[in-house]
Order: sequence, then C-alpha cells, then structure tokens
Amino acid sequence: MHQQLRIAWEKRGIRVESLEHLPYCERYTLTRDGKRAVVSYHYNGRYRVGRSLSQPGAFLDAGLADEALAAFTTLAGQTSPPANLFIEEHLARIDAAVSGSPIRRIGHREMPYCLRVTFTDGVRRGEIDFTYNAKQTWTKAREVGGPGASLGLYQDIRDLMASREG
Repeated sequence: MHQQLRIAWEKRGIRVESLEHLPYCERYTLTRDGKRAVVSYHYNGRYRVGRSLSQPGAFLDAGLADEALAAFTTLAGQTSPPANLFIEEHLARIDAAVSGSPIRRIGHREMPYCLRVTFTDGVRRGEIDFTYNAKQTWTKAREVGGPGASLGLYQDIRDLMASREG
C-alpha cells in the first residue's frame, strides 16, 4: 500500500515529507506548493486497511488532505463501482443534491443494508450511513459518530437533499 500511495500522490504533485510508523497506523506528512497536510490510515493485526483520516491543525491545508485521502480511498478499493442499480441511483441523487454547493462526495462503502458515504466541503468532513431494507427502500440516514460529529455537514446535506426532492 505504501508504494502505491507514493506513486498516486506523486502523480498529483504531492510529496511525502515524512512517514511515522505507529501501532496499527501509518501517518504521513505531505506537502505541495508550500502547503502541508497530515493524513493517516489504520489497519488491523492482519494488515487489512481500515479507516483513513486527516489530522486537524491550524497550519494544515484541508484541501490537500482531502485530495490525498481521495487517492488513498481509491487505492483501498473503497470506491469500487456500486454492485447494483439501486445504490448507483442513490449516489447519483446525492451528487445531484450537492452539486452547486461546496460539498462533495469523496467516497462510499457498501455494507449489508447500509451505504456509508463520506463528504467534505474543504473544511469539514463527515460520514453518513444511508440504510435500506430488503425491499430496497431507503429507510433513514444517520450521522456516523453521533449528532454533531460532522460539525453541521450532515444537516447541510439533509437540507440539500430535501430541497432537491421537494
């Protein structure tokens, strides 16, 4: 994974300034055009990659972090094509709802009866679980991490989707 990340970031003009090997975590300090970001990914005891995230900081660039994480997400296979038309149509509705706003979808992951979608607006980052039933009917949306975890991003997306539907 490490070499693949370096190649993907290099193609985007992102340079790895340093790498910290932590317990079940790799933390990268990245630079491009004088901007800096810190991102990390976690893995389990079987070296299966789990979550990735950016480290907040006053002198860190959120845009650079989001771009680096998008490359990671693609390599980790978390943006594999939707398995069915039902999921694909929902992702298209989400994309249509957030178009014209600073919010963008940067990844998704399918789980049993749930679609977890990751969003950012360049400052905030959050995940929403969209759940559905066996009849392929969307039943609810839930902010991952509990209410307020996305610093209002969940509510903004909910409002955009409601205005698009209504």
